[in-house]
Amino acid sequence: MVSGIEARARVEAEGKLLKRHRREYERVAGKKGHVDAVRSLVKAHKTEYDKIIAQVMVRKRAEATNNVSAA
Repeated sequence: MVSGIEARARVEAEGKLLKRHRREYERVAGKKGHVDAVRSLVKAHKTEYDKIIAQVMVRKRAEATNNVSAA
């Protein structure tokens, strides 16, 4: 099961891929729709996606730790 932090990290990473590869997304989305276009981007740019996920996860976990310690 995916944790809340991981789910938010995936959404953020997908958004960053969409911005970086806008033309590719628009081309695929026009033919197959949004979900398949995102899947295609993730598959085509898996290494980049994994790096973004790792960066976002570190940041999200740090934010969660800071929020817990501040409470």
